[in-house]
Amino acid sequence: GLVAIHVHDTGRGISPTALSSAFDRFVKLDDTPDRSAGGTGLGLAISRELARLMNGDLTARSELDRGSTFTILLPKYDRRRHSLAEAPRELH
Repeated sequence: GLVAIHVHDTGRGISPTALSSAFDRFVKLDDTPDRSAGGTGLGLAISRELARLMNGDLTARSELDRGSTFTILLPKYDRRRHSLAEAPRELH
C-alpha cells in the first residue's frame, strides 16, 4: 500500500507550461519581475528525487487562479519485512 500526503494552496496557480518544468533543477516558478519569492529552484527537484529514492513519487497539479496541489506518495513501512538489525550502522 501507499501513503499519500497532499499539500494544497489557494494561490494564483501554476501555468501548464511552467508546471511541465517545475521539477527540473534550477527552475523558479516565481515569474514576478522582482522575484520576491527567492530560492534557488532546487526544492521540488530534490523533494521528488528523495521520494523516488524511497520508491515513491512527488506530483503536482495546478489551476490558474485556483491554486496547486502537491502529492507525495510513499510505500507504507512494513515492520515485518524490515528490522533494525538490517539497518546500516554508519552513513558514509
